[in-house]
Amino acid sequence: MKRFKHTFVTLVTALVLASFAVFGLAGCDQGEPYKPSDKTPTVTPPTIGQAGTLRVGVDANNRPLAGVDSGKLVGFDVDAAAQLADALGLKLVVVDVGGGKEAVAAALSSGRVDIVMG
Repeated sequence: MKRFKHTFVTLVTALVLASFAVFGLAGCDQGEPYKPSDKTPTVTPPTIGQAGTLRVGVDANNRPLAGVDSGKLVGFDVDAAAQLADALGLKLVVVDVGGGKEAVAAALSSGRVDIVMG
Protein backbone atom coordinates (compact mmCIF):
# COMPACT_ATOMS: atom_id res chain seq x y z
CA MET A 1 0.00 0.00 0.00
CA LYS A 2 2.83 2.38 0.86
CA ARG A 3 4.50 1.75 -2.51
CA PHE A 4 1.21 2.35 -4.34
CA LYS A 5 0.73 5.63 -2.49
CA HIS A 6 4.28 6.76 -3.37
CA THR A 7 3.80 5.80 -7.04
CA PHE A 8 0.43 7.58 -7.17
CA VAL A 9 1.85 10.78 -5.65
CA THR A 10 4.77 10.69 -8.09
CA LEU A 11 2.43 10.20 -11.04
CA VAL A 12 0.12 13.04 -9.99
CA THR A 13 3.10 15.35 -9.42
CA ALA A 14 4.48 14.53 -12.87
CA LEU A 15 1.09 15.19 -14.48
CA VAL A 16 0.72 18.53 -12.71
CA LEU A 17 4.22 19.64 -13.73
CA ALA A 18 3.64 18.52 -17.32
CA SER A 19 0.36 20.45 -17.49
CA PHE A 20 2.08 23.59 -16.17
CA ALA A 21 4.74 23.22 -18.85
CA VAL A 22 2.20 22.70 -21.64
CA PHE A 23 -0.19 25.46 -20.60
CA GLY A 24 2.63 27.82 -19.61
CA LEU A 25 4.38 27.48 -22.95
CA ALA A 26 1.13 27.83 -24.85
CA GLY A 27 1.00 31.49 -23.81
CA CYS A 28 4.57 32.23 -24.90
CA ASP A 29 4.53 33.95 -28.26
CA GLN A 30 7.85 34.56 -29.92
CA GLY A 31 6.29 37.04 -32.39
CA GLU A 32 6.20 40.81 -32.09
CA PRO A 33 6.45 42.26 -28.57
CA TYR A 34 3.34 43.74 -27.02
CA LYS A 35 2.78 47.32 -28.14
CA PRO A 36 -0.12 49.14 -26.49
CA SER A 37 -2.35 51.36 -28.57
CA ASP A 38 -1.96 55.12 -28.25
CA LYS A 39 -4.19 56.58 -25.55
CA THR A 40 -4.76 60.02 -24.16
CA PRO A 41 -2.41 60.56 -21.19
CA THR A 42 -4.18 60.87 -17.85
CA VAL A 43 -1.14 62.21 -15.98
CA THR A 44 0.82 65.32 -16.95
CA PRO A 45 3.75 67.35 -15.57
CA PRO A 46 4.49 68.20 -12.81
CA THR A 47 3.15 64.82 -11.61
CA ILE A 48 5.55 63.20 -14.07
CA GLY A 49 8.74 64.82 -15.32
CA GLN A 50 8.29 64.37 -19.06
CA ALA A 51 4.95 64.81 -20.83
CA GLY A 52 3.55 61.58 -22.27
CA THR A 53 6.21 59.34 -20.71
CA LEU A 54 6.43 57.41 -17.46
CA ARG A 55 10.08 56.94 -16.47
CA VAL A 56 10.42 53.97 -14.12
CA GLY A 57 13.58 53.06 -12.22
CA VAL A 58 14.49 49.43 -11.49
CA ASP A 59 17.50 47.57 -10.13
CA ALA A 60 18.67 45.35 -12.99
CA ASN A 61 20.55 43.12 -10.54
CA ASN A 62 17.37 42.12 -8.71
CA ARG A 63 16.06 39.07 -10.64
CA PRO A 64 13.25 38.09 -11.11
CA LEU A 65 11.97 41.60 -10.45
CA ALA A 66 14.34 43.12 -13.01
CA GLY A 67 17.29 41.94 -15.03
CA VAL A 68 18.92 42.22 -18.42
CA ASP A 69 18.17 39.65 -21.12
CA SER A 70 19.48 40.09 -24.68
CA GLY A 71 20.31 43.70 -23.90
CA LYS A 72 16.79 44.57 -22.71
CA LEU A 73 15.48 45.16 -19.20
CA VAL A 74 12.98 42.42 -18.32
CA GLY A 75 11.22 41.08 -15.24
CA PHE A 76 8.15 41.43 -13.05
CA ASP A 77 8.81 45.11 -12.29
CA VAL A 78 9.23 45.90 -15.98
CA ASP A 79 5.97 44.11 -16.81
CA ALA A 80 4.13 45.90 -13.99
CA ALA A 81 5.57 49.25 -15.14
CA ALA A 82 4.36 48.55 -18.69
CA GLN A 83 0.85 47.83 -17.41
CA LEU A 84 0.88 51.00 -15.28
CA ALA A 85 2.08 53.17 -18.17
CA ASP A 86 -0.55 51.63 -20.45
CA ALA A 87 -3.30 52.26 -17.88
CA LEU A 88 -2.20 55.90 -17.59
CA GLY A 89 -1.99 56.34 -21.36
CA LEU A 90 1.76 56.97 -21.24
CA LYS A 91 4.80 55.64 -23.06
CA LEU A 92 7.28 53.76 -20.88
CA VAL A 93 10.98 54.30 -20.34
CA VAL A 94 12.67 51.87 -17.94
CA VAL A 95 15.92 53.02 -16.34
CA ASP A 96 18.41 50.90 -14.38
CA VAL A 97 19.04 52.97 -11.26
CA GLY A 98 21.06 50.31 -9.47
CA GLY A 99 20.47 49.09 -5.96
CA GLY A 100 20.52 50.69 -2.57
CA LYS A 101 18.60 53.50 -0.97
CA GLU A 102 21.15 56.13 -2.01
CA ALA A 103 20.94 55.23 -5.72
CA VAL A 104 17.15 55.23 -5.63
CA ALA A 105 17.02 58.54 -3.77
CA ALA A 106 19.48 60.12 -6.22
CA ALA A 107 17.49 58.94 -9.26
CA LEU A 108 14.25 60.32 -7.82
CA SER A 109 15.67 63.62 -6.55
CA SER A 110 17.54 64.32 -9.79
CA GLY A 111 14.39 63.76 -11.84
CA ARG A 112 15.90 60.89 -13.83
CA VAL A 113 12.83 58.78 -13.01
CA ASP A 114 9.27 59.43 -11.89
CA ILE A 115 8.94 56.28 -9.77
CA VAL A 116 11.10 53.34 -8.70
CA MET A 117 9.90 49.75 -8.53
CA GLY A 118 11.40 46.86 -6.62
